[in-house]
Amino acid sequence: RGPAPTAGLPAGMPAPARDVRTVCLLPLSSGKDLSRALDYMCGALHRALQLMRVRTLLLSSGSLHEELDIALATFAPFGEIELSLHLAALESRHQLLLCRADPFPSDWTRRCLRNADLVLLVGLATDVDVDAAAAPAHGATTSSSSLGGGGGG
Repeated sequence: RGPAPTAGLPAGMPAPARDVRTVCLLPLSSGKDLSRALDYMCGALHRALQLMRVRTLLLSSGSLHEELDIALATFAPFGEIELSLHLAALESRHQLLLCRADPFPSDWTRRCLRNADLVLLVGLATDVDVDAAAAPAHGATTSSSSLGGGGGG
């Protein structure tokens, strides 16, 4: 049967989600170095998952805006319904959705956090002043990742 899902975790830390289908990548700052590093990380993660034959899709507010041709910042009631239906269809066709949140509070960032099974907080090791203003949604597991220095790579 194996060890309990919470074995080895610090007291009070929730057990990892068993069926992770939606991952939110939440940048902790809006710097250009972090944006470039996150571009690289998202691309590498997406390619690695595809090589492992995991049907995965990388989404961002920009990619959805292009796909749906709607302004995500101003969801009208019908736009919200259209977006919800579109995201549900994408989730049903893919094993994993990687949702790159905006580096600022936005409707897309809130949606990413609300729908995520796992939230990855991403920052640069060189960033001292990170702003994690957006807290993960209830029920989501949170993990942090610090990318190497901002000197490129």
